[in-house]
Amino acid sequence: MATINDALAAGLIQMGGDMYSAVEKELRLGFELQKRMAFARQARLAKANSRNPRKTVDGLGQVTMSIDPVLRVLAERQFGKGCFSDKQFRRELLRDNPELRVRTERKAMIVR
Repeated sequence: MATINDALAAGLIQMGGDMYSAVEKELRLGFELQKRMAFARQARLAKANSRNPRKTVDGLGQVTMSIDPVLRVLAERQFGKGCFSDKQFRRELLRDNPELRVRTERKAMIVR
């Protein structure tokens, strides 16, 4: 049974080899460009996180990491959907990529 990708490839080949090559190149380079842009955004995010610590309030949890959405999708594609639900995975990810860690400061809660 042919898949949509097979049908698409067959249609592009029928249009001509140049068209097929152009589409293939765009798909590969477009994806690489998205990945590089995501890594650049992550680097800017890491700088911002190190300069501006987040505030936390007791009982509401705290932010532990900040990751670009494209990089999150890439990680889920590589390690499996739901990998971010695994505490061990998150611990190892932060150990191997300290730039993902978010600095937090405790904020005193004032009750009147």
